[in-house]
Amino acid sequence: MSTTKNLIAAATAILMLVIGLGIATPAHAQYAELNWGAYDDSHTWRDAAWWYDNQPDWARAHHPEWWGDYYADRQWEPAAWWWQHDPNWVRHHHPEWWGDYYRGQWYPAAWWWDNQPGWVRVHHPEWWGDYYHGQWYPASWWEMLYASIAAEEHPDWWGAPYQGYWYPADWWWENQPGWVREYHPDWWGAYYQNQWYPASWWWQNQPTWVERNHPDWHGDFDRNHVWHASTYWTAKDPKWVASNHPDWMKGHQASTAQARAEEHRVREGRMASNGAEQRRLEEQSRGRESLAAREPQRRMEQPRAEERRMTETHRAETARAEERRASETHRAEAARAEESRASETHRAETTRAEEHRAAETHRAETARAEERRASETHRAETARAEERRATETHRAETARADERRASETHRAETARAEERRAAETHRAEAPRVEDRRASETHRAEVPRAEERRAAETHRAEAPRVERRAEAPRPEPHQEARHAAPHEEAHRAEALRPAHGEQHAQASHDNGKRTQ
Repeated sequence: MSTTKNLIAAATAILMLVIGLGIATPAHAQYAELNWGAYDDSHTWRDAAWWYDNQPDWARAHHPEWWGDYYADRQWEPAAWWWQHDPNWVRHHHPEWWGDYYRGQWYPAAWWWDNQPGWVRVHHPEWWGDYYHGQWYPASWWEMLYASIAAEEHPDWWGAPYQGYWYPADWWWENQPGWVREYHPDWWGAYYQNQWYPASWWWQNQPTWVERNHPDWHGDFDRNHVWHASTYWTAKDPKWVASNHPDWMKGHQASTAQARAEEHRVREGRMASNGAEQRRLEEQSRGRESLAAREPQRRMEQPRAEERRMTETHRAETARAEERRASETHRAEAARAEESRASETHRAETTRAEEHRAAETHRAETARAEERRASETHRAETARAEERRATETHRAETARADERRASETHRAETARAEERRAAETHRAEAPRVEDRRASETHRAEVPRAEERRAAETHRAEAPRVERRAEAPRPEPHQEARHAAPHEEAHRAEALRPAHGEQHAQASHDNGKRTQ
C-alpha cells in the first residue's frame, strides 16, 4: 500500500510539475519555480521550498532541477527569487542556474525550452538538457538520475559531481578554475562579460573569434546546426571521425585516459555519498513504516466508499494526465516537426545562399579577370601604339633629317657651284677687264702721249721757231711748205700700226685664257 501511494505521489508530482511549467507564462506567473513541488505521503501538495526545508536530502536526490538556495534566515528561495534580488551573487556562485528575463521576469531554462526552443538553440546552446516524457530537464537532473543515459547520449555535457550534486563546467570554471585546468583542459570555453561560456556557445555566436583565437576547439555542427565538441563526435560516430578528422582521435584518447582517472575518483566519492544518502532514506522509510504500524486499526478499515472515491479520482486524474501527456507529446512532436522543417528550410536557404555567394563570387572573379584581360590588352595596345608612333616619328625625323641634309647639301653644292661659276666668270672676265682697262688706259694714254709728244715737239720746235723768228726768214719754198704736213701725217701713221698690234695681241691672249 505504501509503495502504491509513493508511486501515485511521484506520478502526480511529475504531472503537476509538467502542468505548472506548461501554464506558467511571464504574463501571470510571479516565479516559474513556485510551481516546483510534489505531493507528500498524505497527498498534500508541497512546493519546493517546503521540501528543501523539511526533506532537503530527498529534494536533492529526486529533483536536482529545483534550483535555489537558503537565505540568511534559513529560508529556502528559488532561483528566480535570487536572480530578482541578487543576480551578481547568482552569477558568481550558481552560474548553472540557467535562464533569462522576459518582460522583466526571470524564467529558468526549462520554461524557455518549453516555450521558445528555437530561440534557445540559437542564443543559449550551453543550456544543456533533454526532454523526458515531454518535459525538458537540465543536465544536472539527467546526470543525477540517469547518468548512464547522459554519458551515452550527451558526452559533451561537461561537468562533475561535488558534495553529492552534479555541476556543469561553467560552475567549475567559476568556482574551481585551477582544478579544471589540471583535470579537464578539454572543457573548452572562455569568458565573455565576466561569465564563462563553453565552446558550443562561442561557435554559435562568435565563430570568427574562435577560428582566430582557438582553432584547437575541434568539433562540428549537427543536422540542427548545433555545434558539438570532438568528444561528442568520437563517441557518437567514431567512423566518421576516423575518416574525416583522425587527429581528433589522438586528443580524445589522451583526454579519455585523464578522464578515467578522474571518473574513478569521482565514482568512489559518489558511492560513499550515495551510500550515506541511501542509509538516510532507509532510516526515514523505516520511521514512516513504524509510524504507520502504530496507527489505530480504524485507519486500516476505512469505508469502501472512500476507497472507491479515491480509485475513481485516481482514474480520472490518470486519464486527465494521459490526455495532458498526449497533448504535451503532440505539442512537442509538432514543435520538433516545426523545428525540423525550420532546420530543413534553413539548410536549403543556407545552400541557396552559398550557391548565390558562389555565383556572385564567380561573377566577380570573372569580371575581375575580364578587367585584368582588358587592362592587359589596353596596355599591350598602348605599347604597340607607342611603338608605332615612335617608329613613325623616327621615320618622319629621319626623312626630315635626310631632307635637311639634302637641302644643306644642295645649298652647299649650289654655293660651291656659284663660287665655281663666279670664279670661272671672274677668271673669264678678268682678261676682258684687263683688256678693257688696257684699252681704256691706252685710250687715256694716247692723248696724253700725243700731248706729251706735242709738248715735246713744241718744246723742241720752240727754240727753232724762235731762232727762225729771229733769223731772217727767206721766202719758203713751195715744196718745203707742203713737206711739213706730209711729215706729220707720216709720223701719225707710223704710230697706228704699233697700237693695232698691241690690241691684236691682247685679244689673242684673252681668247687663250677663255679656252
